[in-house]
Amino acid sequence: MDSKQVERQIGHGWERAADIAPAKLAEARIQLHCALQLVADVGRKLADDADTEYLPAARGLATGLARGTRPFRAALGIGDFALHLTDAEGKPTRSLPLAGKTYAAAVRWLRAELDALGADGAKVTGNTPYDLPPHKILDGAPFAPPGEDVLRELAVHFSNAWRVLRFVSESTPDCSAPRCSAEAFAYESLTSPAEGIDIAIGFRPGSAERNEPFFYVAFAPRPKL
Repeated sequence: MDSKQVERQIGHGWERAADIAPAKLAEARIQLHCALQLVADVGRKLADDADTEYLPAARGLATGLARGTRPFRAALGIGDFALHLTDAEGKPTRSLPLAGKTYAAAVRWLRAELDALGADGAKVTGNTPYDLPPHKILDGAPFAPPGEDVLRELAVHFSNAWRVLRFVSESTPDCSAPRCSAEAFAYESLTSPAEGIDIAIGFRPGSAERNEPFFYVAFAPRPKL
């Protein structure tokens, strides 16, 4: 496949993202990371995996199909900063805007709505099997994202990353579909081109070391220079 074909496949639907002030980006990223734990816990307890996939219909990160009266997904909308419960195709049917809500209040909402869907809401606690970086949200403060403009731009970055990583996974032999780790907040596909070598091709909306969205390729073990 030549470069023009690649550009056509990835570029269809590509959105131009504006720059985001580093301080605002960091706060938005951290609060999204905290909120993603709510969705991941639904996936961990009621679906097959805590890792999430990008769903264009919800414009956010969602669990696989979960078990209830009818199949459903839990999702975190990025641009609207809301929890969604969706139908099997990913269309939101029940939503909770998170701004002004505490983490505990979001857990209570999830449990009640999951019960209404015929799932066992009591299984969802919002607890994680790993430690997250300290933040006031985790100490009981309400979610307070730094602005809809920042969240909209992050949503654009994730949408574009989905296009890139979907192309990579579909065109690379033995490459996994892209998934987002709730622990690392890293959205990536994995491939093993040779025994003992793993390659991650991914996207992150920033990190403690690099406060801007970025793509990466990571080798394990790391090559010796």
